[in-house]
Amino acid sequence: MIEIPHLEWHISHSCNLSCESCIHFTNHNHSEVVSIEKLKEWYSLWNKKVSPKRMILLGGEPFLNKNIIDIVYLTKEMWTQPKESNYWITTNGLLLENYPDLPKALRDTKCMLQISIHGDESKKEYYKRIKKVFSLIEDWEKKYNIKFVECNTDEEFQKLQPTEDETYVIYRDMVSDWTRAYDGFGINSAPFEDNNIKQSWDNCVAGQKCFQLYEGKIYKCCMTAYLNLQKNKYGNVLSKKWDPYLKYKPLESNCSDEDIINFFKKEEEPVCGMCPSNPQMFSKKDPTLPVSFYEKNNKLKYSY
Repeated sequence: MIEIPHLEWHISHSCNLSCESCIHFTNHNHSEVVSIEKLKEWYSLWNKKVSPKRMILLGGEPFLNKNIIDIVYLTKEMWTQPKESNYWITTNGLLLENYPDLPKALRDTKCMLQISIHGDESKKEYYKRIKKVFSLIEDWEKKYNIKFVECNTDEEFQKLQPTEDETYVIYRDMVSDWTRAYDGFGINSAPFEDNNIKQSWDNCVAGQKCFQLYEGKIYKCCMTAYLNLQKNKYGNVLSKKWDPYLKYKPLESNCSDEDIINFFKKEEEPVCGMCPSNPQMFSKKDPTLPVSFYEKNNKLKYSY
């Protein structure tokens, strides 16, 4: 069993928000949720080979997968993790009230919940909804011995260790810390062409350690994995500028131990060229805007 730093995967490719320039591409109306059967298959390919120090269920919005409670238990059951490790779900939180059994599942599995905050008071519709979520979590604190804390860095995350009797719900600012990962939207989207692979890696918009389990294979990052969703949706009308990056070869389960070790040690490589070398933060629009807003208002045009 090889210890690896991080592994995460979508349990839903769909999202109920439309955050501009989402690095998982789930702001493009993808609709699939990942079945328990498929997850078992993916897990079985790797759970005797690797042991992740950090393991995350996400999306899209993971709570669009109505089997999420069963998935929380299944994941804890099938994966072996090092003693000092983290297991959590990343969510926008807006659907939590639909899952009254979630607090118990979190405590039973020592799973933490990270709520990403995608708008402030200026985004009135969003802010009204997220305030209700905060009220719900504050109620959980009283009833289920769950601690509700703000946490914005990896260092802070690593210090949080759930116990037999309690776990954490974390909220994280994704308003001020937001960068553009690609230009445009949909068929008018395109990768960056900064031509500085090393600098793109050094300033990685995904944080360098967001290895993805997707379709039973392990990808370097969310951009390399879920660019496939874009190709599946848009086909030949997707910009040809994405073609070199669609040729990326992920790690397959028939690999050797040496292949695994080398994969997780690898830093910059040609696929990093799709991302900006100097990422610029920007203020994203209201995340509750419909996807049709971006389809109608995207002005960038590229020759294919």
